[in-house]
Amino acid sequence: MYIVRNKSCVLKKITLLILFLFIAKLYAQTSFDNEFDFDSVPAFKACSDKSSRQALRTCFDINFNRHVRNFFRYPLGDQEAGRQGVVEVSFNINEYGFVQDIRAVGGTLDMRFNAKFIIKNLQRFKPAIKDGQPVMVGYRKWISYRLSKTRRNITTEYTSFKRLGN
Repeated sequence: MYIVRNKSCVLKKITLLILFLFIAKLYAQTSFDNEFDFDSVPAFKACSDKSSRQALRTCFDINFNRHVRNFFRYPLGDQEAGRQGVVEVSFNINEYGFVQDIRAVGGTLDMRFNAKFIIKNLQRFKPAIKDGQPVMVGYRKWISYRLSKTRRNITTEYTSFKRLGN
């Protein structure tokens, strides 16, 4: 009888170990990668003539910020109430160059809605390439909603890539 209990305890431990390893593998597949792990990074069509990684990154930031300025609308209710905030927007650029999986956190509901609208209206990109194949990557940007007497303050910030899948 004692041996049977011991075997069931060992089986439980093995099952838990297998479950832990499976979860760890799933987590590892969605870990953050460095942009230098990619052969080429996503690019606006206007940046297709750039060859160096730094030039591509600069061109991406310039075009992204221009797009944000063109589509930025301070929510009227928040403006009248004097509410300010920062919205963190996460999105993926898939292997076909389209934006998908837009998520917004922070700010007010109207600020999040506007931030999603801005990202949803991004043009199609040249996709990232890794090992000769197009891959999906994720971006995280911040859009600040600050009231100013002189002009709207719009800030965005470049962060890291996130490779999805294999």
